[in-house]
Amino acid sequence: MEKRILAILNAHPRHRSTIAAGLVAAAIGIAGMSAAVARPVRSLSADTVTAVLETRIGDTGLGGAAEEYIFGEVTSVAADRQGRIYVADRLTPSVRVFGPDGEFMAWLGREGEGPGEFTWPVDILPAAEGRLFVRGSRITTFAASASSEYPDSVAETWRIPPYYNTESWRARLVDGVYHYPHYQLYVNGPSEYFYMKYGPEGLMPDTVHVPGLGNLASQRTAFYRVGRSGGRMVHGLNRAPFSPRADWDMTGRGTIIVGDGETYRLHEFTRDGEPLRTIDGPDAGRRAVPRSERADSLRALEARIDSLPVPLDEVVHVAPEILSGEIPDSLPAFISVHAGASDRIWVERWPPEGMASSRHFDVLEYDGRHAGTVVVPAPLLSDPPPFFGDDTIVGVVIDPVTDVHSVVALRFRLPR
Repeated sequence: MEKRILAILNAHPRHRSTIAAGLVAAAIGIAGMSAAVARPVRSLSADTVTAVLETRIGDTGLGGAAEEYIFGEVTSVAADRQGRIYVADRLTPSVRVFGPDGEFMAWLGREGEGPGEFTWPVDILPAAEGRLFVRGSRITTFAASASSEYPDSVAETWRIPPYYNTESWRARLVDGVYHYPHYQLYVNGPSEYFYMKYGPEGLMPDTVHVPGLGNLASQRTAFYRVGRSGGRMVHGLNRAPFSPRADWDMTGRGTIIVGDGETYRLHEFTRDGEPLRTIDGPDAGRRAVPRSERADSLRALEARIDSLPVPLDEVVHVAPEILSGEIPDSLPAFISVHAGASDRIWVERWPPEGMASSRHFDVLEYDGRHAGTVVVPAPLLSDPPPFFGDDTIVGVVIDPVTDVHSVVALRFRLPR
């Protein structure tokens, strides 16, 4: 939703204020609320807890903040077991370290092409023994020096092949091997998702394949041709609003959890692609798309189509539902799947009606038991995805007036 709305805003610069006031407020329900946190407006079940905002880091964009608290475009967030928060920024290529209270601690790296320097840092992975993996145009490992409590020194650097994907998260460290997510999108063939592996000697010859459940193999970016060999990507047309979308993540054990979004059933596979088991979540049944949300999405979709410089039938990989005008009437079984700390599986569900400004996650223990549902009372972005710790969630929000990024850390305690 956020990407589609942003695409519309970028396509209509002359009407930015009008569209922002209408579409953004309608889509994420932030009108009249804090830029970081919205209040739930309805009661919740006994096994549901609401995360509490503990720290907000970042300036609103109206001036007055120190440089270390001003973000350009946050590309990744994470936290370590000591509660330190790491933030990667694309526009000021660096990683910043903050304490659990949000106080600035240090800069890691700077813009450049040398060891410990970044052109754009994309993904952050805190690991054991005080290490921090940062992926940009290369993979850099930072480790804590003898006099430091946080990773401040470059310990290792791995090069990435020139065909690497610059926009992905979900990296994992399993048995000392760094698994780097990658994909290949083909114009006429199925899409492929997999993990490239890096060990002590660098890139390893084998990969970990993500099984293509549901529509995973057909998730391509829409585009229209420019000239004989060029093309321009079009966001927001490759998938219809409210249509199910397959999603996956790698667990800390190195297994792959995949769901098709059609049903609340997850499938776990080994690194060799062998099926291990299925996990049935607490499915409450598919529910109808709220009328107001459906109307808002249709207006946004119409505006996106109207912004195209070519007819819709000249755009490649447009979702069939968009071409036929048959937008789903029911919400998907889930939105996304994430592997968090302690082998927990976080499954994002569509928020209840009247709570559109919040994020709702079912938390499943590794054995499949439903540990509870965590409500995040903030419109966290999906890209970059939130970080899920044992009792902490770190995510990114955008100020609705200035479009400036802020980082929020929230605490939760699941029911016992």
